Amino acid sequence: MTRFPCAGLILLLLASVAHTQPHFPGNSEPWPKAEPEALGYSSEQLAAARANMTTDDGAPFEYVHAIVIKDGHDIFHYGDPYVMPKGMRAQKDWASCGRSFMTTLYGMAMKEEGHGVEFLEQPVRTSYNSTVAWEMDERILNKHLLSYTACSDPPGAEWTYACKYFDMYRILRDVDGRNPSHRLMRLASMIGARWEPSEYWGHGHEVPFLSIRASAAEAARWGYLWLHRGRWNGHQILDEAFVDIALQPVLGPDGTAAHHSEGYQIHLNTGGMWGEIIPRDAYAAFGAGGKIIFVAPSLDLVIALDTGPPPYARRDIDGYIVRDIRNLIEPILAARLTE
Repeated sequence: MTRFPCAGLILLLLASVAHTQPHFPGNSEPWPKAEPEALGYSSEQLAAARANMTTDDGAPFEYVHAIVIKDGHDIFHYGDPYVMPKGMRAQKDWASCGRSFMTTLYGMAMKEEGHGVEFLEQPVRTSYNSTVAWEMDERILNKHLLSYTACSDPPGAEWTYACKYFDMYRILRDVDGRNPSHRLMRLASMIGARWEPSEYWGHGHEVPFLSIRASAAEAARWGYLWLHRGRWNGHQILDEAFVDIALQPVLGPDGTAAHHSEGYQIHLNTGGMWGEIIPRDAYAAFGAGGKIIFVAPSLDLVIALDTGPPPYARRDIDGYIVRDIRNLIEPILAARLTE
């Protein structure tokens, strides 16, 4: 016996045929809409999910602007997923999701400059025309910068959140001779996204980190690019080999994981720490305050959420990510129809 009528099953089978080819929205175009039931989700349960998006203490999120992209179609959204956040005063950007965008920029540059994944094994100090790079320990490799493992001794042995991230930014500034936001905007143009680059000068650093202001619907394009292994509408922006490496847990010099659920500035669920309902192959760009771009390849699903949670005490980064991802994503995934 199924949980949905035969008509729903027929719709689901027809949809599986109709959407075998991925759909990529055009420049600045809205995501095409589809009925949730046609793609295996319950409209009623998706609507009810909003009430279940609460903190560990049961407090509701102040606002949720989110879009659920299944098979390239908007099957449901909360709030207004096309509203562009305004103003840095309220930190209305995508916060540390910008770190995952930085990894994307590196991968794009590697492909454009003809570097294969072997470039990741080269020392930073000999890879860039940058005074910051020249001053680095020769044992620090490019993969260590991208994986947050450059701060340990030996490099690669331990994962430290944001390790030398600002050095990465300064290297890009040296190489380009200007703000790296032009790279971000070039990426945006390649996938037809409407993004506004922003720089955050917090944490007492001499240089900012790069982030974006974008609606949830526009931020979802980053997730859809990664869902399709670096390909957008027939154009390979990132080498698939780079995508594969970026989405694997970081391995230390002895072959063990320096962190079991972190790739190249992208958070992974490979250890299953996000709970049973979220697929093991899921990963996410994550920013403070419930900013999440969630990707689940096995479900052909992208969810982008811009939220406003009530204040809470910051915990270790793993607990911080797990809490927000589970509290926001689980209610949506619970709407899946199963036999």
